[in-house]
Amino acid sequence: MACETLKQFAEGDGAGRWNQGRDTGTTAADRGLALDAVEPDRLEAAVEALAHRMAGVPTNQLMINQAYGNMGLSGTQTLAAFFDGITRHSPEGRWFREFAERDGFHEAVAYRDSGQVIPDGGGPLPASIDSRRSS
Repeated sequence: MACETLKQFAEGDGAGRWNQGRDTGTTAADRGLALDAVEPDRLEAAVEALAHRMAGVPTNQLMINQAYGNMGLSGTQTLAAFFDGITRHSPEGRWFREFAERDGFHEAVAYRDSGQVIPDGGGPLPASIDSRRSS
């Protein structure tokens, strides 16, 4: 719960330390306020890896995320069910569902989060998990 984490951080000892600059990026990541903290010599590679993962997000998902940001929290909550329906019933959403039905939800999420592209408009599913394991 990001909001709870932020609330606890703001109300606890962390607020003063953060404002005074005594906390590090590692502390922020540990507290859930940052995605990751990497050493300076690994920063460029970490950014490239994250950008590669983000490049695999289907276009319709990016447009919905942008709409969420433009609407603010109230509008986001109001239209969440509508956008949920769009994403589930889009060609990409049906592709993801078919992949999950065939190979399991965890495998589908791992594929999605790996940065591999979910084809715009759906497309053929990747090779079955069973055939990839036997290679």
